[in-house]
Amino acid sequence: LEQYETIRRLLAKELNVEPMPETTRLYERIRAARDLPFRHNLPPQPTLFIGRETALQELAGLLAGPARRLVTITGPGGAGKSRLALQAAAGLTGSFLHGVYLVPLAPLASAEHLPVAVGGALGFPFAGKDDPKQQLLRYLREKELLLVLDNCEHLSEVADFVNEVLHAAPQVKILATSRERLNLVEEWLFKVSGLDYPASATVQTWSDYSALRLFVESARRVQKGYDPA
Repeated sequence: LEQYETIRRLLAKELNVEPMPETTRLYERIRAARDLPFRHNLPPQPTLFIGRETALQELAGLLAGPARRLVTITGPGGAGKSRLALQAAAGLTGSFLHGVYLVPLAPLASAEHLPVAVGGALGFPFAGKDDPKQQLLRYLREKELLLVLDNCEHLSEVADFVNEVLHAAPQVKILATSRERLNLVEEWLFKVSGLDYPASATVQTWSDYSALRLFVESARRVQKGYDPA
């Protein structure tokens, strides 16, 4: 911000011109980000995240593309979809001007509660008698943020809501977790399975396998100094 002001003064003094529009837009973006009260609502994770380094890099690359606005992490229950999504989102909190926000969908009984759940995660104050969904869509229209919609599979109409958000808010991206795909044209699938483990019972270097590293980490929480060797 200080550099922009220095450049602006020099250009005005030496050439009697203003900075390029692209430079001014960057300045305004940085200033807006500085003034935001908070930029994510991601919870702290209780344990160390182990493995899936390549998956994190691939997810970051997918969400960085301007045309890839909906990425759905799919896989069976217990495969670690939610934890992977949270870890990926945590690494992207500085990439979205208006932040990264988790919306847990498991507590919702039906999709009609989605707008209020999303608004609550964003800290958006609904007002008046207008339809909450329309209020939310108007609010999101000018926002640049990432929504993490966790556990989509049990809400049958979640795809319709996601579709409305994507069309109403061109700078909003969505990272979803679900056992099934959402079947939207914009959707990019990212399939996950369990952590890697050795094919045989005899392992020379257990640290080469994410599943064994997770096991050892869990064992050491209850037995200090546990050594698998």
